[in-house]
Amino acid sequence: MTATLNFPAITTLGLDVAPNLTWESLPTVNPPLLAVGLQLGAIAGDHIIIEISSNDGATWGPYLDVTIANAEASDQSATAATLAVGAYLLRARMTRGATLSPWGTAQNINIETAVSAWTPLNASTPAVFWVDASNAGSITKTGTAPTETVTQWRDLSAGIHHLAPLSTAPIYTASALNGKAGITFTLGEAMRTAAFAVAQPFLLVIVWKTSALAPDETGFLLDGDRDAAAGRIIVFAKYASAGGNYISYAGTILGQGISVATNTGYHSRIMFNGAASGSFPATSSKLNASTVTGAIGTAGIVNGLKLNSESGGSNSHICEVYVIPNPTAADITNSDTYVFAKWGLS
Repeated sequence: MTATLNFPAITTLGLDVAPNLTWESLPTVNPPLLAVGLQLGAIAGDHIIIEISSNDGATWGPYLDVTIANAEASDQSATAATLAVGAYLLRARMTRGATLSPWGTAQNINIETAVSAWTPLNASTPAVFWVDASNAGSITKTGTAPTETVTQWRDLSAGIHHLAPLSTAPIYTASALNGKAGITFTLGEAMRTAAFAVAQPFLLVIVWKTSALAPDETGFLLDGDRDAAAGRIIVFAKYASAGGNYISYAGTILGQGISVATNTGYHSRIMFNGAASGSFPATSSKLNASTVTGAIGTAGIVNGLKLNSESGGSNSHICEVYVIPNPTAADITNSDTYVFAKWGLS
């Protein structure tokens, strides 16, 4: 859940309404994900000082110093230190030069389980494709925020299957899901890799969030011509009663029958389990908590990958995508834990 640290009004700094600080206090999020909401009067160079106490508040120590880089931003996130399991108090105040505001009311935060250091590269067979919008160094963009266009989204795996835009480039969104970045696609925008192949079995994971506009059909082309809709398409954001459908090569539709909502984050975990059965094992493929089973065919990735490949396009943020060959049960469990903790999903 989201908790809030409130500041007193800082009239000495020209702020009639105080800023606030929020954090995601999910048990598996550690360090807590912090975002400073800015109010009228904050300027670049101001600091938000956060202190922490591990007891009853009698003893406080420094925890985080957030420098306001852009007073026009709606929020500014910061990475805090990992905490041991336990209960803590946090308090915050603002500084401008030598002027300090009073401390705000202390709020508690509980850390129950530390986030695993696992990444898709730690799988039993490391990921052969992995793009992550929260990794700022992997994205090349041009223009001026908040409308910077993405000219390359680099593959973090050893496969080096970078994504490049087609006719129209998508937009970089600094805070798309859980305070982390995403690549925002609208109608007619798509990115694709050069051709490469991955045979079944493999695990495909997609983390995405719908925008305020109703999505149409966001597709993920797995085989066939990357420029056409004739290949295998995973439709993971269909704004209808058939939301989250998986469409087979032959046109057979498998779906959870749930409706995809606006402004909502999703975790699509799709298991292609090998030529022997060509079907989803029970509980291995999900859209969030909804499980899919059924035949999907035996084809693997034969000609690269493409994001937002459906002709209808979409209005959604794609945050992270990876492919793990020959996944074990432990890989699936670790993948879920990693996604839930990092993106605040379930």
